[in-house]
Amino acid sequence: MSITSISIQKSLYPLVDSLSNPRQFYYWPEPDVIWKKPVGGKSVAALPCALSSDDPSISITIDTPGTYTVSALQNGSPVMKLIPNLIVKASTDSNTAKLLVSRVPWVISGDIVWTLVNINSKKVTVSTVALELYFLNLSLPAFLSGGVPLALLRFPRLLQAWKTATEPSWPRFVVSQLFTDRRMTYENFKGMNKYTSWETDWLNTSSFDGIALDCWIDLWISDMNGLEDREDTKTQYAVNCYDLASIVQTISALGIDISKWRSKYMAPFGYLKPATLIGNTGPCNNPYYGRPGINPKPLCNPTDDTRSFLRSHMFLASDNSPGAFVYDACIGPQLGITTLSGYPAVAIDSLEPKIPQTLRGTLADIHDGQGVVALATSVCTYRLIESGYGKTTLIQNVMEEVGYSPNTVRQPYIGRVPATGTDAVVATFTINVAPNYPNGLPDVWTLNIFRFSHLHQVQAEFTRRRSAASSHGDDESLNANEWLNPNMATGGFRMFYDSAQFVLVVIESSRLRSEELGLVANKMKNLIQVLPGDLGDLFGLMKITGLEYPKQPITLNKFFRASLSIAKSTNDWWIGYAVQTSYGNALYLTEESEIVNKGNPDAKTLVHFNFLAVRAGADNVALTLYGPNLERREYRFAVYVQLINTADLDSFSAHLKSSNRILALCGAGLSASSGLPTFRGAGGFWRKHDATKLATPEAFESSPSLVWQFYSYRRHMALNVKPNAAHYALAELAREKEGFLTLTQNVDGLSPRAGHDPERIKYLHGSLFDIKCSSSLCDYKETNNFVDPIVPALAIPVDESGPAQPSNPTSSIDVAKTTLGQKVNGKPKELDISDVRVKLAQIPTNDLPQCPKCKRLLRPGVVWFGEALPENVLDDIEEFITSSAKIDLMIVVGTSAVVWPAAGYIQTAKAKGARVAVINMDANTGSELSDDDWFFEGDASTIVPALFREEIGDLEWHMMQTS
Repeated sequence: MSITSISIQKSLYPLVDSLSNPRQFYYWPEPDVIWKKPVGGKSVAALPCALSSDDPSISITIDTPGTYTVSALQNGSPVMKLIPNLIVKASTDSNTAKLLVSRVPWVISGDIVWTLVNINSKKVTVSTVALELYFLNLSLPAFLSGGVPLALLRFPRLLQAWKTATEPSWPRFVVSQLFTDRRMTYENFKGMNKYTSWETDWLNTSSFDGIALDCWIDLWISDMNGLEDREDTKTQYAVNCYDLASIVQTISALGIDISKWRSKYMAPFGYLKPATLIGNTGPCNNPYYGRPGINPKPLCNPTDDTRSFLRSHMFLASDNSPGAFVYDACIGPQLGITTLSGYPAVAIDSLEPKIPQTLRGTLADIHDGQGVVALATSVCTYRLIESGYGKTTLIQNVMEEVGYSPNTVRQPYIGRVPATGTDAVVATFTINVAPNYPNGLPDVWTLNIFRFSHLHQVQAEFTRRRSAASSHGDDESLNANEWLNPNMATGGFRMFYDSAQFVLVVIESSRLRSEELGLVANKMKNLIQVLPGDLGDLFGLMKITGLEYPKQPITLNKFFRASLSIAKSTNDWWIGYAVQTSYGNALYLTEESEIVNKGNPDAKTLVHFNFLAVRAGADNVALTLYGPNLERREYRFAVYVQLINTADLDSFSAHLKSSNRILALCGAGLSASSGLPTFRGAGGFWRKHDATKLATPEAFESSPSLVWQFYSYRRHMALNVKPNAAHYALAELAREKEGFLTLTQNVDGLSPRAGHDPERIKYLHGSLFDIKCSSSLCDYKETNNFVDPIVPALAIPVDESGPAQPSNPTSSIDVAKTTLGQKVNGKPKELDISDVRVKLAQIPTNDLPQCPKCKRLLRPGVVWFGEALPENVLDDIEEFITSSAKIDLMIVVGTSAVVWPAAGYIQTAKAKGARVAVINMDANTGSELSDDDWFFEGDASTIVPALFREEIGDLEWHMMQTS
């Protein structure tokens, strides 16, 4: 007996590893297997995936029928809830295992020891399966929609370290981890930002508002991993405040909703108050220290003229209000404790005898920006380093020149530069220079080679980079095309461009002075000058005979591909590719190749680029191939993603129009997009209690205070979200169709709030907003009680102490939750009582809701485990179904309907002539449908209104009227 497979319901987000060769992509929009028991016993790790923290579960299959106890441990600690009596009837049975997720983000990665105990035979089987599961914030920003970098999730100082950290705040933890990472140091003004770029040269404009950044997160990971690969414990990469702001924002998005975060650009007059800089041990009030003859030391006296102004500084704020909290991994660090309004006083030295008080910076001198809006993506590369390379291409020439070996240079990072608006390509080399070249000292160089399409583009980027430094008085132009920074504390910085080849070269060293970099600069010039001058002629060597792509609309959640035909004789010429979409409606997955007519003169290679249609609407796709001299050829096409297959939509609309008697069955998927947390919550617990155990008459009998607090919390959360478009569409259809009846398994009260006719909806499991007497001898009941709190004692507690350290929100659910110590409209925010760390008061029974009729306790009007469904509801449903009239249509929304009596209603409706339409995110729920039925895969809030549009018209008008 053993586990034969592990499956997931679907991926929460795509994971991508663009640093691997070939590119790896992991995404399952529907249930799929992530691990199968290998043949021959060879150990195989499960595929990495991102799962929802709301329902952190996997499915396992066991090859031998029986009754089992199943456990899973990592380093002796459980990673899932123990399954005490798992009944396996067949080897194909799928059995749900609930994973234990303590907080978000979270990772379960590495060898998991699975123990199966057959309760009858007492046989024990122990096996090891390596998992790699990630649980991230439910509201990732748009710049991660193309895929979360897997290398970032695997970064050892982040998620793995977070699991054992005592710090409760994820962004605070991120800032601390970056600030204490000794592989990075403050740039001492090297005149460039390594991991950040932007669209326009806003550093030299009068308006700083609206700053939008591109984060080079892949390059940062590549550099950090390169130090590990080379076992380099001494090199420190120079970073500045712009780099760190973009990196902190990108990483923080994995664990919290950063939709309100802002980048702040500080341009006040004032001296920096002594603080620690990243990579430094002592206090500093002179970030530009060490520049010869200008700033001799990091810590200056208050009256010292060589102190540096704190200006051109970037940091992050939790929102755009004066009370927002400040995060900064460059100076301080700032850990989300200081408010934005208080930051100038914290950052700027008050001892400023050289500057009048009226010129000291204030909150008005801190400008607002969007922060990170895009990731500068890697180019998926091939064949960059080959044995026996000759001096034939730029990449090979550079590798030859620096004397390539695994301990000398990391394989070049090839990236696209979206911020310039030119889509330039850059090769970044990180080089350990031999001690005998050129001054006998070990050195580390970073060599960036950019190639553009036009001269004006390379000149603009050269000017931008020079201006960023020369605005501080460091202009040292050797000629119109070359510039260096002579005033650096350590190391050197030099750059030049070639106007014939449209190439910009930026050289940075950790030891060698800028003036001494002339030798390597001249060698690079010689290599570039011999390149072919006409980029178009280069691609003439590569015979691309056609581009095939879908000309017809693609249905949502369907795969499609675009294919390039390349003459086989020239296929090896290109070294890499990149794929970019304009709107993200088409999600790029992977590339694969095949040879057609192999062995024949007309042999060719088909290069397939695979996509998934993830959102409805048009999209533009650019496929870019890169050559070994960083030249490129681009191919563009457009696709249209339709929400619903046109033929299916037309046939459903026609049938709906002619239908008189319609039965709808709704489940949790109906309310999913409203943002309401699921019943069970992360790990199946509310605080430390099994949520299913709280939903019982026995729990209410033994602890009415706890049960009422649980349900009062759920009422409060439900009232803090709104009905979505699917609720309104169903309500409107109920008004349009007299013979329409909705059966709902939901208790969230969103349907009545959408205006659903109470005579045409039946609540199978009751409602959170119905209350009834707990005594079986009393018939008191009240419906649609939306009072919150229902009694004063059940009010959500608030923090009255004023501003404090913010709590750590962990998912999109926390939009409805609160942040400890912050205030809204002058009132203290509520505490999140689902967090076990928040003390929960024991409420006296007399303060709980009391029955006005018999003075016993009132209870929530929901159906608890072990209770029968409401008899009057079942009678009404039975009357509708057993009527002699035909049922024309059965609509199933957001439920698998595998549990009775729900499953029985579908079968009965079909027996009475109904055609069935299923709307669900899970494609497997439509497997039992007949050819005359419909299955629409997707979010109910978008699918349902589209299906009903011909009948109900403009839904937005109805929503506005109801609200």
